[in-house]
Amino acid sequence: MTALVLAALLSQELPDGFEKAKVADRIDGAVALAVAPDGRVFICEQTGALRVWKDGALLDEPFVALKVDSFWERGLIGVALDPGFPGRPYVYVNYVSPDPYPHHVVSRFTARGDRAEPGSEKILLEGDDQTKMGGSVPAGHQGGAVHFGPDGKLYVGIGEQTAGKPSQNLDTFLGKILRINPDGTIPEDNPFVATARGKYRAIWAIGLRNPFAFAFQAGTGRMFINDVGGSLWEEVNEGVAGGNYGWPHSEGPTTDPRFRGPVHAYPRGLGKSITGGVFYDPPARQFPAEYHGKYFFMDYDANWIHVMDPARPKSVRPFAKNLVRPVDLALAPDGSLYVLNRNAWVKDKKYQPHTGSLWRIRYTGAAPAARSPSAGPRAAALGLPLNVDRWPARLSKNPLFAAASPPAPVGGLVPYDVIVPQWMDGASKRRWIALPEGTKLGYAPRGDWSFPPGTVLVEQIEYDRPVETRILAVDAYGGAVGAAYRWNAEGADADLDDEGNTVEITAGGRKRPWTTAGPLECLSCHSPPAGLVLGVNARQLTAESLARLAERGLLEPRPAKGPVERLVPLSDASAPIEARVRSYLDANCGGCHRPNGPGRGLMDARFETPLAKQQLVGAALIAGDLGVKDARNVVPGDLGRSILYERMKRRGDPFKMPPIGSHEPDPEALRLLAEWIRSLPK
Repeated sequence: MTALVLAALLSQELPDGFEKAKVADRIDGAVALAVAPDGRVFICEQTGALRVWKDGALLDEPFVALKVDSFWERGLIGVALDPGFPGRPYVYVNYVSPDPYPHHVVSRFTARGDRAEPGSEKILLEGDDQTKMGGSVPAGHQGGAVHFGPDGKLYVGIGEQTAGKPSQNLDTFLGKILRINPDGTIPEDNPFVATARGKYRAIWAIGLRNPFAFAFQAGTGRMFINDVGGSLWEEVNEGVAGGNYGWPHSEGPTTDPRFRGPVHAYPRGLGKSITGGVFYDPPARQFPAEYHGKYFFMDYDANWIHVMDPARPKSVRPFAKNLVRPVDLALAPDGSLYVLNRNAWVKDKKYQPHTGSLWRIRYTGAAPAARSPSAGPRAAALGLPLNVDRWPARLSKNPLFAAASPPAPVGGLVPYDVIVPQWMDGASKRRWIALPEGTKLGYAPRGDWSFPPGTVLVEQIEYDRPVETRILAVDAYGGAVGAAYRWNAEGADADLDDEGNTVEITAGGRKRPWTTAGPLECLSCHSPPAGLVLGVNARQLTAESLARLAERGLLEPRPAKGPVERLVPLSDASAPIEARVRSYLDANCGGCHRPNGPGRGLMDARFETPLAKQQLVGAALIAGDLGVKDARNVVPGDLGRSILYERMKRRGDPFKMPPIGSHEPDPEALRLLAEWIRSLPK
């Protein structure tokens, strides 16, 4: 593959053969959409207008203009069409009315052409007085999605308006999925009919935080709920009658038998706000067969769409990137995909109106033309494909290696070493880095470095033989693409694992479980808040590695002479125990536990942050106390109440730390951590 094609792949926003086009803009606070069989698209504007896109244009007159409370996340927030539309000309909406107090209203309107028939509103269900429900931001977490299920019932998602606890209660709609008949009556087979009272018998599922979107799969009736996470995980949950999804007591994967864990969850390193979702099961299938039946979902903050195989929820791969705060997805009658971009934050004093847009993604079958280097990022010197669908199936076919066994990296890869490696069940590692021709690393004596698009890093994990080879390539949008090759038992070659699987291997003198990171799991650690690349910084690189990069002219600016603050390995008995422990936490925890990282709010594990500001010793927890009374991250002299120590000991459950990459605790790290905690003054 030529460097020119590589440059084009680095700039790709969609897989080969797909194209996107804007079909409408100037939408005021885009929130949700629904598509009619005749091709019309109904679009919710948060400010109260239900707009209609028809024959290639957004109609000037809205279908209906509602009086709404549109502060923060309130407003017109959901729309659904009758399953028999337009023969049964009913349009259903979910909005927050200001009268006589802010509360959700689910209504039905009768369509007369492209407008609602005057006076046709039929209120089906009214929600709770939001002024009495609490919450740190009462106008937040409104949910809003409405869709018909295969049973002909109308399902409604309501958020917990940041109040948390009401999600578990049956005397409020907050944090719930509701289910009603199309006329507003409550089905007698709802799961809480016998235990809830009055309108609350409409509750169908509980324990959700902000079920922003959900979708039903044609044919199977399977339901996926996209629940916006708190501080740790974004969730895709399988909707079941009477399901309890754990909020506020549980977030993400769980072993608590009271709660249903998600079928798929991704950490804050990959995104921070899951929004729209849709199963690709249109009447006319315009996409290739590999996408049929798959689940497409998007992240508002990370500006991407990923696609999941519902039969194998770990099989998730990128589909689209570089969106603009996307909020909803829907299928067009011809099988193309509509994407609704909001391109705005909440509606507050800084809100910018008319920033939303509607896009359509089609499959054309035509590969994109190679663009010139001036049209995109500078091309890499190595011919490495960066689209995950294009990674060679065998390492021996990957142009990074002149030979697979023994591994022989090509000359453009520069070796480097780190002072404190991440713990990976006692395995050792070899590392290399390559830069696009004519580019340099953005050097800094403290903090993270910058990496030009096209930077490639290789990490080979070994015991007495190679076990896995991982590759990370920096793309043109501030993100990265990962791949992992797992070596066969003979050590002759390594096969691409594009999902991430756990297998039993024989290495290091015994049988052991080994988990290969999938392409998205790689990015949970190698995230933009972590600087994408872990370990390549002044505090982690050995003096020899730093000098090697400088001598080859790969650092800009060139490091100044003088000492650089570096981490200290656990094995350095001459160093203070605190420095050794904090260095280990930097290398193993600092990628997530840092400002704006996936574990933000819990602690800052970076070595360069003074201990007093790390929220490490004596800091209160906001999650994951393991049921320990008065637990803290670290309690001087008390290992039992020091959750950092307890979680580093754990394996085999969602509360282990680190959460991925290890099946065994690090005995030397635990020993020194315990010694340090006991030594701290009470």
